[in-house]
Amino acid sequence: MFTNLDIDTVEKAHMDKAEDPQAAVDEWISNDPDVKILVLDKGNKLAIYST
Repeated sequence: MFTNLDIDTVEKAHMDKAEDPQAAVDEWISNDPDVKILVLDKGNKLAIYST
Protein backbone atom coordinates (compact mmCIF):
# COMPACT_ATOMS: atom_id res chain seq x y z
CA MET A 1 0.00 0.00 0.00
CA PHE A 2 1.40 3.39 -1.00
CA THR A 3 0.21 5.79 1.67
CA ASN A 4 1.15 8.48 4.13
CA LEU A 5 -0.20 6.33 6.97
CA ASP A 6 2.33 5.04 9.47
CA ILE A 7 3.56 1.48 9.05
CA ASP A 8 1.79 0.22 12.22
CA THR A 9 -1.60 1.33 10.90
CA VAL A 10 -0.96 -0.29 7.51
CA GLU A 11 0.15 -3.56 9.11
CA LYS A 12 -2.94 -3.63 11.34
CA ALA A 13 -4.94 -3.73 8.09
CA HIS A 14 -2.86 -6.80 7.09
CA MET A 15 -1.10 -4.93 4.31
CA ASP A 16 2.49 -4.04 3.49
CA LYS A 17 3.58 -0.45 3.07
CA ALA A 18 5.25 0.28 -0.27
CA GLU A 19 7.86 3.01 -0.20
CA ASP A 20 8.47 2.63 -3.96
CA PRO A 21 5.42 1.24 -5.80
CA GLN A 22 7.22 1.38 -9.16
CA ALA A 23 9.90 -0.98 -7.81
CA ALA A 24 7.18 -3.48 -6.85
CA VAL A 25 5.64 -3.30 -10.33
CA ASP A 26 9.07 -3.66 -11.94
CA GLU A 27 9.73 -6.78 -9.83
CA TRP A 28 6.38 -8.34 -10.80
CA ILE A 29 7.14 -7.75 -14.49
CA SER A 30 10.67 -9.07 -14.08
CA ASN A 31 9.33 -12.25 -12.47
CA ASP A 32 6.62 -12.72 -15.11
CA PRO A 33 6.66 -10.53 -18.24
CA ASP A 34 3.04 -11.58 -18.95
CA VAL A 35 1.79 -10.61 -15.48
CA LYS A 36 -1.66 -9.03 -15.27
CA ILE A 37 -1.82 -6.01 -12.96
CA LEU A 38 -5.19 -4.72 -11.81
CA VAL A 39 -5.46 -0.98 -11.23
CA LEU A 40 -8.47 0.35 -9.34
CA ASP A 41 -9.36 3.94 -10.07
CA LYS A 42 -10.75 5.47 -6.88
CA GLY A 43 -9.64 2.35 -4.99
CA ASN A 44 -9.88 4.28 -1.74
CA LYS A 45 -13.65 4.00 -2.11
CA LEU A 46 -13.57 0.21 -2.39
CA ALA A 47 -14.89 -1.96 0.44
CA ILE A 48 -14.35 -5.72 0.57
CA TYR A 49 -16.52 -7.79 2.86
CA SER A 50 -16.06 -11.35 3.99
CA THR A 51 -19.05 -13.70 3.84
